[in-house]
Amino acid sequence: MKAGDICSHNLISVQKDEKLHNAIDRMRNNSISQIPVFDSSKVVGILTEDGLARIMVEKDKKELRNVPVGQMMEPPPPIVDASTPAKALIPLVRFAKCILVSQKGNVIGIVTITDTLKLVE
Repeated sequence: MKAGDICSHNLISVQKDEKLHNAIDRMRNNSISQIPVFDSSKVVGILTEDGLARIMVEKDKKELRNVPVGQMMEPPPPIVDASTPAKALIPLVRFAKCILVSQKGNVIGIVTITDTLKLVE
């Protein structure tokens, strides 16, 4: 089994210049806990529930609504090729919370800790 076999291919993402409230709505509507941030077609960061929770403790919620995602994102997660053996992802995903999967240089999906449970089915 390879990374491309277990990743979620319906990649939901956000652009770095979108407003934070749009990203949060997208995360909520799709029941996801992290969302990759792109600058055009290049991955530049990630927004996570944990990161957003930390930010919301420090800042007023109303201040944050119209802040660009690029100001609140964390560094991008690791990116692996779709042909990477799935078992190699387990230690990486435990450390990074998620991994992006690419094919021919294009990000095609995301692997989360939940996705790695497919390895024990």
